[in-house]
Amino acid sequence: MSSNKRSIPHFAMFGEILVIAFIIIYLLFSGRKAADSTTSFDDMKKALEPVINNEQLDDAGAQTLKRLYGLNESDYEGVLLKVPSSAMGAEELLLVKLKDREQMDTVYEAIMGRLESQLNSFEGYGAEQTEMLNSALIITKGNYALLSVGDDNELIKEAFDNNY
Repeated sequence: MSSNKRSIPHFAMFGEILVIAFIIIYLLFSGRKAADSTTSFDDMKKALEPVINNEQLDDAGAQTLKRLYGLNESDYEGVLLKVPSSAMGAEELLLVKLKDREQMDTVYEAIMGRLESQLNSFEGYGAEQTEMLNSALIITKGNYALLSVGDDNELIKEAFDNNY
């Protein structure tokens, strides 16, 4: 009796192994998240201060954070909130350093809720404000979340990235 076994050429097996290796490497690295920043909240705040347009923004405290975002300041390692100095302003900045990465979803949802609320407020008459809100900078990276609404988004992003 003769055997009808078919052998797979070695180069075909090598190709299959290579494809499987690429898939494994992709899966390992695609799910990676940014490492937590070792930059203290105070240092990050100091790095951002020079590029924040303080003429259009006022410091806001824990009560305003709760009212606008539904967040409790004491739940986080640090919070900086700056709100428009005029009722017609849309400029805003929120920087949050998380105590735990599991807080990121809550903070992100609060940011998105605030943007939606502001867009609804300016709908129909605040074209400049609406454009500014639509081009908001949102960064969720490691243990930091940042929202910037204003003309200085690029400078703020650069300062954040350089100090992360």
